[in-house]
Amino acid sequence: MKSFLTIGYTLLLSLNFCSDPRKSATSEPTQTQSKEAVVVAANAFLASLSPLERKSCQLSFEDQERENWHFVPIKRRGLALQLMSDEQKELVAKLLKTCLTQEGFRKIEDIRQLEAVLTILEKRAPDNNYRNPDLYFVSIFGEPADSSIWGWRFEGHHLSLNYTYADEALTVTPQFMGANPAEVPIGDSKGKRVLAQEEDQARALVQSLNDAQLGIALIAKRAYPEIITGNDRRVGLEDYEGLPYSQLTESQQMALIDLIQLYLNNNTEKVAQAHWKVIQEAGVEKLFFAWAGGVEKGEKHYYRIHGPRLLIEYDNTQNGGNHVHSVCRDPSNDFGEDALRRHYETHQH
Repeated sequence: MKSFLTIGYTLLLSLNFCSDPRKSATSEPTQTQSKEAVVVAANAFLASLSPLERKSCQLSFEDQERENWHFVPIKRRGLALQLMSDEQKELVAKLLKTCLTQEGFRKIEDIRQLEAVLTILEKRAPDNNYRNPDLYFVSIFGEPADSSIWGWRFEGHHLSLNYTYADEALTVTPQFMGANPAEVPIGDSKGKRVLAQEEDQARALVQSLNDAQLGIALIAKRAYPEIITGNDRRVGLEDYEGLPYSQLTESQQMALIDLIQLYLNNNTEKVAQAHWKVIQEAGVEKLFFAWAGGVEKGEKHYYRIHGPRLLIEYDNTQNGGNHVHSVCRDPSNDFGEDALRRHYETHQH
């Protein structure tokens, strides 16, 4: 299936996966270079817009819309890809690539392409606008600059990428990715699974647990119908449930960290390292792994990785267990909450 952005996969920027995050950083990772690249890309995109387009796309940083995130197919404030020229779409692709690894960008492209599959499965007209791979919106909050607070968002059905910049700090949560269908049942892409590793690595981990471990990890026999935190602006899930990190074997601990790394590595290396460092400082030993539902392939299931500075939720229950929702969050710093607090404490506004 052809890419809906004007840039093909062969023109992806050369980006590397995060180096092994299990290794503690010897110093605080700097994000200056990646931030500079994002600022350049964001301003290049803004410069391509007409005054009317810019009015739709650029909002004040203080606008409540910045935290009004969702992952269902609804109209959003911002400028939709379908209203952009090919040149502007190319600039959006460049902006996304400054924030994502090659694998992360591949996922968002594939998630968007699933809208065309849904058009067929749901027997909609080919020109319908409900399942439109270009019905994804770019919103920029504030003025992109190296020394200011600003943010931007790329959002549509099953995608919500939120970026907040405060001085040298960059926050990339909440970050939502979904896939419907989880496994494509028709056409040339039959069998394709956009978020396969998120499912397979977690199932391998839960199936490695012994009976005693599984008895603790399994928090419900039936999988939840949706991720618990939904599109809440703040993580309200305070209780830690499931199997604590300390009760995993060494190999299981490595598998859990690899699963966390899978989510973090959607972002650039420096961002992934910085988030992992925050998780380490809060205490890897404080992480919990929880499961709900069946543990065999094809069974409806849900899992959660939860700690003071990390919440990953994954749910596959809708459409007969062929519809994935997943999210990666920082319970105390979504939308840059902590970083912005520090900024306002040291800057006059």
